[in-house]
Amino acid sequence: MVALDEIADASRREADRAHRLRLEGLVEDIRKTIEGPSSAKKKVARIRELLAVQGYRAQE
Repeated sequence: MVALDEIADASRREADRAHRLRLEGLVEDIRKTIEGPSSAKKKVARIRELLAVQGYRAQE
């Protein structure tokens, strides 16, 4: 029988992995936005949108 601690540890590892993958995707999307041809104003708006989708807030 698998110990409850092992199940909890596996669950935490999976949650950490999923969070890391979301952050890596966010960083990649932000990098692409910064490198893109849009104006600075549009880039800032897009980055704020990307952050909001992930539950983050950008402050001025």
